[in-house]
Amino acid sequence: MADISIIVPAYNESSRIIRCLESIKNQTYQDFIAYIVDDGSIDDTAEIIKSFIKDDGRFIYIFQNNAGQGEARNNALEKVETLYVTFVDSDDYIEPNYLQKLIAPLKNGADISACYFTRVYPTKNSLNKFTINDLMLAKFPAPWGKAFKTSLIKGNGIKFPNNKLYYEDLGFYTMLIAHTNRFAIIEESLYNYLQNEGSTMYTYNDKIFDIYKIFDIVEKNIGNSIKLEYIEIYHILIGTIYRASFRQGFDYKQLKEIYDRFSTKFPSWYKNIYIKSQMPLFYRIYLFCLRSHLFAVTAFILKKLNKYVAL
Repeated sequence: MADISIIVPAYNESSRIIRCLESIKNQTYQDFIAYIVDDGSIDDTAEIIKSFIKDDGRFIYIFQNNAGQGEARNNALEKVETLYVTFVDSDDYIEPNYLQKLIAPLKNGADISACYFTRVYPTKNSLNKFTINDLMLAKFPAPWGKAFKTSLIKGNGIKFPNNKLYYEDLGFYTMLIAHTNRFAIIEESLYNYLQNEGSTMYTYNDKIFDIYKIFDIVEKNIGNSIKLEYIEIYHILIGTIYRASFRQGFDYKQLKEIYDRFSTKFPSWYKNIYIKSQMPLFYRIYLFCLRSHLFAVTAFILKKLNKYVAL
């Protein structure tokens, strides 16, 4: 039996999925099963996948009616029987030693291992590094670029929030890390993350407010904590406001609305111990401006900076 399962959700990725599948097939660690979940694609994605995997029994094609990326991952997770599991998005690709490097720490006691990743732009690449504290506080909550003990997921009944909610990655990962403190980092970029303007990261419509529903699900699952409060500070007061600043007509009133909703829920949020120890000075100054109700100034600066500052 294989040691690790790879879950690849795919929707209308006919132009890019071959590179993803080839990167999986070319792994130095060959003892894997790959579940390719077609989320109801209406282009040639299904035909491309089936043609590619027809002579390799390690690849399993799954079709589902369009239900979203979270449900596609849940569908595959139900079938996973291996000790470990990892995720790869169908428009991304992995380095040949991705599996080999990520599995090693899991065999030595870690519950979650993660590697550095590279953001791939049309004209440049950008290396992303992180720390153990970043993993523990869900700074980069995407499931790709990480490997997990399957027992950590299934033993705690963790699933991706579905109903086509955005930020399902954040919900899944935040619930998961509530059950472990055993992390490992591979200080090497093994995952290539293509920058897609259609992704959640670059979405500025009302779906950015799905994050409230996601945290409702998380809180019902694991309860509140100082750590979860910090995660919400980072992803709402910083992440959601940042994305909202790209919206047409964004002004201090919209910023204040987000802030007021958050501060009503967490009236003493600014006392969170992780702000001082984990956030860079720039973010701490920004949060001070919010707490001081300098909404007009903050909104103006965000509009000036949002072309240059990436999350």
